[in-house]
Amino acid sequence: MEKLDIVLIVISVAVLLFVGFCIPVLIQIWRTAKNMTETLKVLNESLPLIMLNLAEISTSVNRTTTTVHRQVEDLSFALRRVQEVLGLLIGLGEVVRQRVHPPFAGTMRTAAALIRGGRVFLRMLVDDRRQR
Repeated sequence: MEKLDIVLIVISVAVLLFVGFCIPVLIQIWRTAKNMTETLKVLNESLPLIMLNLAEISTSVNRTTTTVHRQVEDLSFALRRVQEVLGLLIGLGEVVRQRVHPPFAGTMRTAAALIRGGRVFLRMLVDDRRQR
């Protein structure tokens, strides 16, 4: 046997071993491709329903966002009006304080106390007559 024959036999055995080891790998790749085909088929069947649900969710979120935005704008407008009224009242209070002198304020307090005292007196008078 010559050297060339030995080399060819060794190369042939190596190729046969390589092919022998590649067969399980190729079988596994074939099974994986088959499973991927089945998965793709199931996905293609359920994808339209998923997309429909996604579109409904998106529409609902858009409507909710629009409603919340509108309500926030309405609330903001109302709060601006309240701020304007409060600003007007504060300004009016400042004007009244500047125009009204301290003796007038004391007179107002005294008048309020007299009114309260009169109410208590009348209430006691009426209650006293009812008890008799």
